[in-house]
Amino acid sequence: AVGCVGPAASGDGFERREGLFRVVLVPDTQCYALHYPEILQAQGDWIAASLGDLDVRAVAHLGDITEHNEAGQWEVARDALAPLFGRVPFALAPGNHDLGAGGSAADRSTMLGAFFPLDEMARAPGFVESYEGAPGNTAWLFSGERHEYVWIGVEFAPRDGVVRWVRDVLAAHPDRIGIVSTHAYLDAMGRRYDHTDESVQPFCPYEYGVSAVDSNDGQELFEGAIAPSPNARLVFSGHVPNGFAYSADVNDVGAAVHQVMADYQTGTVCPETGGDGEGFLLAVELEEDEAGASVTVRSYSPWLGEHHPEDRVSFRIEAL
Repeated sequence: AVGCVGPAASGDGFERREGLFRVVLVPDTQCYALHYPEILQAQGDWIAASLGDLDVRAVAHLGDITEHNEAGQWEVARDALAPLFGRVPFALAPGNHDLGAGGSAADRSTMLGAFFPLDEMARAPGFVESYEGAPGNTAWLFSGERHEYVWIGVEFAPRDGVVRWVRDVLAAHPDRIGIVSTHAYLDAMGRRYDHTDESVQPFCPYEYGVSAVDSNDGQELFEGAIAPSPNARLVFSGHVPNGFAYSADVNDVGAAVHQVMADYQTGTVCPETGGDGEGFLLAVELEEDEAGASVTVRSYSPWLGEHHPEDRVSFRIEAL
C-alpha cells in the first residue's frame, strides 16, 4: 500500500460523548480513484466503522468522485463506499470530473448511476426523493438529538430545474434545518462563484462546457434556493484544489448561512502520494440545545490517522 502510515485503527482523537453526533463529508476523491484506491478505501472503511462509534447520522460526497468519468475509477469508488449503501443517508453531488467524456464536463453524461444506482442508495433511512430519478440530486431527512434536518445533494453547475427543486424541497420541510452540499460553490477566498463578478475566480463553473446550456454558479444557487429558504443554514462544497474556506452570510430573513469549502486532492503532507492528497475528509460535530446547535468542522484523514493542523472552524446555528 502507498502511504505514510496506512489506515489508522484507533486513537483518532475524536471525543465520544452522549449527545454529540456527527455528519461526514468526503471532498474530491478523483486522485484516489485514479492513482491511490487504498486511500479512498481507507476513507470508506473509516466512515462505515464510525457510523456507530462516532454516531454518524448522514454522509455526503462533494463531487469529483472520479477523475475521468471512467468505469475503472467508478469501480474503485463503489468498492470503497458501497458499505454505506442502505445504512445512512448518503447525498452525492457529482462534480465536473464526473461528467462528460474523460471527465471533461463538456456535457452531463455520467456513469454515476451505473455504479451508484438510486435504488440501492434509497434503501437507506431518510430518503425523500431525487430529481428526475437520478442519484446526482437527492434529498434526505435525519434527526439530531433535539432538532430535525433535511439534507440535499446538488449536482455541479446545477440546472435551473434543480435550483427550483432545491428550493421546493426546503420549502416542503420548513421545520427542519436545511443543509445543502454541492461541488462548486465557494472559491479559494470563501467567495461564492459568480460569473458576473469582474474579479478572477479560478475554476468557476462557467469555465466548463456543461455551463453553455442551463446551469448556475454558486451565487445563482444562493439567490435561487438558499437565500429565499428561511431554513437553509449550512452549505458544503469542494472543487478548489488544496483549498479550505469558510464564510457566513444571511438569508432573506436575516438568518446566518454558514458555508464551508474543502478539497484536499493536491495536499503535500505525504510525499509518497506525489502531491495527490492524504485522505482528509470533513467530520462535522453537532451538539444541540433547545436554542440550536454548536457546530465544529474538523478535517481528519483516516489514512494518516491525523487531524489537519489548520483546517477547522466552529460556529453556531440557531433553531427554527
